[in-house]
Amino acid sequence: MHDRTCILVSAFEGYIAAAQLTRRLIDRYWRDHPPLLLCGASIDDEAALPPRGDPRDWMAGVRNGLNDLEKMGFDFVYLILADLGPLERCHALHLNRTIPGWMAELDAVYISIRGWDHRRHSSGRSLGQRYLSLQQQSPDYLWRFALHPALWRIDALAKILDVLMTRCADHSAWTCETEAGNLHSELPNGWNERTYRVCGRCMSAEPIPNVEHWLRHGIDGFIRWADKSLNHADRREAPHPFVAKIFQQLLRTESVYFQGPYPVYFRGFYTAGRVNKHLARFLARSGRHDLLSEIETACPRRAARPMLDAPPNEEQRP
Repeated sequence: MHDRTCILVSAFEGYIAAAQLTRRLIDRYWRDHPPLLLCGASIDDEAALPPRGDPRDWMAGVRNGLNDLEKMGFDFVYLILADLGPLERCHALHLNRTIPGWMAELDAVYISIRGWDHRRHSSGRSLGQRYLSLQQQSPDYLWRFALHPALWRIDALAKILDVLMTRCADHSAWTCETEAGNLHSELPNGWNERTYRVCGRCMSAEPIPNVEHWLRHGIDGFIRWADKSLNHADRREAPHPFVAKIFQQLLRTESVYFQGPYPVYFRGFYTAGRVNKHLARFLARSGRHDLLSEIETACPRRAARPMLDAPPNEEQRP
């Protein structure tokens, strides 16, 4: 399975420096990682795939990259957006062996490596200790194909992109993420039922004391319940944006560090072309000023379309 798995970092015009930073961080924190390639824009890098078409067309850039990967003999790909590099040591064994092994054993089409066990909303059932509390996502969960770092079956991702490129005029990453969850009859039988999400803290490279683990798990579970109850109850109207903002600040649902096999911060390095303020505060408080400086240096130098910026309540629509 390891030999059939690769990493694809997607970039586009304006985020090339971010993609190259993510590549360096993967080299730094992910030991013996699978072959890594970059796609989507013209990049002076030996790992870059040949660019084809408009570098602002995110879907086409990734789709062309998938064609190249299939020709190279790969079946599975860790798709990683340009500004979602790991922030600490990854669990190389889980990323290189465990998760690709689950892809074959469970006949999965998608396994997110961003844990369900943190504050952001999720939906599904745990498969128990045998699979380290891996969550099988609900087939009607809108964000079951989220673009935060995940291992994809290449043919499944290609099919989704083909459908969306025909259906949608906007080929951004955000459109892909929001619209992929609406595909049901367009996808082969079973695909919507075979998407998964890891339990992050169970697969973290840095050991977490049991007391802390269960304390955080309980707090995050309560926050997920409260957020869903306050913001996403069955009613005709969503809460007023001002009220929703207060809930976000109180529950800190925008400030989430995902411990797990691939440690990452929610929304990545940048939002709207600027350094993610929550991430900057997290790194400064942790004394990681060198890493923060690297991220600031790679920040887009000119206005560029945000890759994954979302409305305040993304991942939590009813």
